[in-house]
Amino acid sequence: MASPIVVTGIFCGGIALAGVAFFVWEMHRFSEAKSRPKGFVSRAQCIRRLVGAIGVVIVAVLFFWGVNFFSPGNPLTFAIFWAAVALGALFLGILGILDIREVRRQFQDARREIFKAETGGFPGGSVASDGKEGYS
Repeated sequence: MASPIVVTGIFCGGIALAGVAFFVWEMHRFSEAKSRPKGFVSRAQCIRRLVGAIGVVIVAVLFFWGVNFFSPGNPLTFAIFWAAVALGALFLGILGILDIREVRRQFQDARREIFKAETGGFPGGSVASDGKEGYS
């Protein structure tokens, strides 16, 4: 049977490795910012994702260290450490929500632009009615 250090090491190491891979991927995307089309991924979104990737690595390392090696002398130190880890995870969740909101907004803007390009837009901003009500 595997020791707890090995199990948490594999778990946290996998998460940290994924964070590093995502960081490298985002750095590559960020470095090509001038060559990509406008509106593809914003500079703020790239920076938010880079910070998130670094945060994932930090939280994974802190979790591994806290589970296996951290033995505080008093309960206050224990509470402060795990509160910091929990706040880091909460911060990463908030970054993820902000990223999802921006992606949804970009998607809706792109759909709106495609609709305007295809239909030429409707005069007055509304759909012309043929006088019928409902779907009957």
